[in-house]
Amino acid sequence: MSDLHPVQVVVTREVPPEHRATYEEWLDRLLTAAKARPGFVGATVVRPATDAEPYRVAASFASTEAMMEWEQSHERCRLLREIDRVVDTDVQWEVNTTLDAWFGVSEAPAAPKPIRWRMALVLFVVVSALVLSISPIVRALIPNAPPQLQLVASIGVDVLIMSYFVMPNLLPLLGSWLNERSAAGEATSAPAPTGPERA
Repeated sequence: MSDLHPVQVVVTREVPPEHRATYEEWLDRLLTAAKARPGFVGATVVRPATDAEPYRVAASFASTEAMMEWEQSHERCRLLREIDRVVDTDVQWEVNTTLDAWFGVSEAPAAPKPIRWRMALVLFVVVSALVLSISPIVRALIPNAPPQLQLVASIGVDVLIMSYFVMPNLLPLLGSWLNERSAAGEATSAPAPTGPERA
């Protein structure tokens, strides 16, 4: 059975200043390739403000399966071999599979912060739409059930639909809108590399 829980990967990589122009060009190609993969939700690149700071990338996927398909893709492996010949530095990464990964949230210090009011707005719209559409159907299917049972059944159906269908398909459209950009313009929404040899 597929794992449909959202997952976020936060990647940190140091790039020497003399190689950053090459790395930027390569990163743009990698992110473009990742963006075309199914199940990609969104990502933010935080570029170093000084020579001593690393690059940080936070990427969200609709499921672990989607993340693994990207990690194992031929295109990603080819691009990683290409950059390893130029930038041979250590990569640190964290994977977050909590509910917050729906909105690109991670407890990692490098992770970008989502815009809270937008998170609340998305949840309000999705939950309201499900409650208004599912509750009448549940009441029609079990008209003789106690109101409490009808309510519990409706909530259960709402949660399943939101978790397995609505959010995984809605967030690829909203991922970049939900993520907060840095004031200096250093954060850009784009797909992010993942895997043990992440960017």
